[in-house]
Amino acid sequence: MLQAQSEREARLQTADGYYARAVTLAPQNVILLNEWAMLQWQLSGKEQACRMLKRSLELDPEFEQTQQQYADFCPQALPDQPQNLDFED
Repeated sequence: MLQAQSEREARLQTADGYYARAVTLAPQNVILLNEWAMLQWQLSGKEQACRMLKRSLELDPEFEQTQQQYADFCPQALPDQPQNLDFED
């Protein structure tokens, strides 16, 4: 189990490096930035993930995926919005 955990961490770190390089090559690509933000979230970089999502919103404020992820993962950034809404009928 410990070996599996360390292997997972190593793979996450490798993926982080790949995303860093990809975003350097395509800095306007909000999909890559959003995916990297979700990876950061898994790596316990919650503040970093929210900064990345905010940057993604600045690049393309109309992209619904970013809007949804930002609202889901960074609710403290939207203080005027109600939290934990239940939309079921």
